[in-house]
Amino acid sequence: MNAISESRSTSAASRIARGIGVAALSTILVAGLAGCMTGRVASGAVHQNAPAPAGLDLTQTADRMAEQLAQQAAANRANSIRFAGVPADRVAEALAREAQATQVTQVTPTNPYPGTPADRIEYRIERLQPQ
Repeated sequence: MNAISESRSTSAASRIARGIGVAALSTILVAGLAGCMTGRVASGAVHQNAPAPAGLDLTQTADRMAEQLAQQAAANRANSIRFAGVPADRVAEALAREAQATQVTQVTPTNPYPGTPADRIEYRIERLQPQ
């Protein structure tokens, strides 16, 4: 009549239980790996450093940058006092003229001895100096 023995049903039940356990474990592992692979979600504002002021040399050390910022602030204060009550377009024109005037006066010195080796130049300078 019934050809299935008692031992077969327990082995089938244990296989099903192991299969369910493996499926649950693999699901947990896949979910964990998926959680690790996704990027971090930005929560609100993004924190960024403020941009450096114009004209600041970023290759210098921090104390030199602080000195340069202090000099720029002093120049800005002097300009704001000097141009008090003057319209902005006239201030910009005056500053542009001043910048152009300083660029013209800054001439690179030329070599008075072109093609002469340095030791000969030193000899000439020593000879010209009074002793």
